[in-house]
Amino acid sequence: MGDLVVDIGRRIDQVRIAVGIQKKIDFARKIGAIGNNADSSSYYSQIISGKSRPKIEHLHALAKDFKVSVNWVLTGEGDMFTNSSRSNNLMVDAANKAAHGQVNDAALIGRLFMELAAAGGEQKKRDSLAVALAAYARAHGVNITVE
Repeated sequence: MGDLVVDIGRRIDQVRIAVGIQKKIDFARKIGAIGNNADSSSYYSQIISGKSRPKIEHLHALAKDFKVSVNWVLTGEGDMFTNSSRSNNLMVDAANKAAHGQVNDAALIGRLFMELAAAGGEQKKRDSLAVALAAYARAHGVNITVE
C-alpha cells in the first residue's frame, strides 16, 4: 500500500502512545481492530505498518472514544485531538507518569519533547512538561536542563 496508508497507520499508533496505552493489543481492542474480521493482534500491526487500511469503524472509535480528529488521522493536519485542552491535559498527564517511572517509552518521551517545543507561549503547559521531563531524566540518570 502507499505512503498515505503507512502515514495513517503511524498516526493511529501515535494516538495509542499519546493516550498512554502501552500494549498495542489493548488499544486494538478499544478501537475494534480485533473482532469478527480480524481475529488476531497482527491485524492492528498491519494497520500501523500500512499493510492494511483502517476501517471506518476504527476511525469512528478513535473520534468517539478518544476525541481524536479524523482529519488529523487521515492528513496529519491540525491537532490530534478535537479538544485542544484534552490534548494538553493528556500530554501533561503523560509527562507526569513518565517522571514518576510509570511509563518507559522512548516514543512517548519524544512526543513530550515535541509538545514542549510546540507549546510556544503556553507557559503553564511548558512549565508542567519541562518539570516532568526533567524529573524523568533525573530518574533515569540523564542530566538535562529544560529552559
